[in-house]
Amino acid sequence: MAAPERLNVLLSQARNVLILVGNSETFVSSRKGRKYWRPFINQMKSEGHLYNRLPVQCEQHPQTNTILRTAEDFDRECPDRGCPAPYGMKLSCGVYECPSKCHQLADHSNMKCIKIAKRSCRFYIQEDEVKEHIIGLETVKAKFLSIKWKVDAAIRQNIDLSHDRYGSVLLRNPGSGKTTIARLYTKFLSSIGIIPSDTFIEMTGSRLTNNGISGCQKTIETLLKSSGGAIFIDKAYQLLSSSLSGSQVLDFLLAEVKNLIRKVVFILTGYQRPIEKFFAHNPGLPSRFPHKL
Repeated sequence: MAAPERLNVLLSQARNVLILVGNSETFVSSRKGRKYWRPFINQMKSEGHLYNRLPVQCEQHPQTNTILRTAEDFDRECPDRGCPAPYGMKLSCGVYECPSKCHQLADHSNMKCIKIAKRSCRFYIQEDEVKEHIIGLETVKAKFLSIKWKVDAAIRQNIDLSHDRYGSVLLRNPGSGKTTIARLYTKFLSSIGIIPSDTFIEMTGSRLTNNGISGCQKTIETLLKSSGGAIFIDKAYQLLSSSLSGSQVLDFLLAEVKNLIRKVVFILTGYQRPIEKFFAHNPGLPSRFPHKL
């Protein structure tokens, strides 16, 4: 390094910065090399371009400059490959700013907005007020809220919901609004993105038994043409009360409940005691219909 050609090559090859690993005093004090290195080092010092650390500038915030010396400096001053300042750009929603510190644009494009909106659509407010005034459905509304809180928490934490089941059972007396509750439940699941549509098909256990597996399959295909939705089966225990075909239809439905998660939700209804016998038919029924309304 004492030869002048070495210094000339370094200067000619460097475009933006010249990094020297070692002690500059070694070059300046060298018996052979100080003739060339001392003027160079002194000029760098006099013009303020000689650092014992690494000067950096944020590309997103050019006014932010700092000097890094240790590995800890990188973690503190460049936490997300940018400066410690807020990123300051809008998220994909176009409303809220990115809450993270400065980072690369490629990372920002993959960030999702998880901000909970403080203002609600006035049409949804009116719909919620109507639901709140429905008398005698406090337990149902509490169930709706518990499902919504779980879904909201999963979205914020990036938890996969593709295997969660939302099949439900309604155990209510005649005239207690079972169909109304089922329709509200379908609209609710559609509004929070669990199913793609609030299309609602109403059936009975005896009708499904008479139609057989082929008729049941046609009903599901009709629903899927509307992107999905819910199938409401009133008096579901009738599937087991008449003939062998009802049991076969039930076994077919159990397979479809598993295969059509996030597309179709099945809602069963009936009286307490017959439904308990109905659930005893197959140990897989409680796991496929985990919610009671």
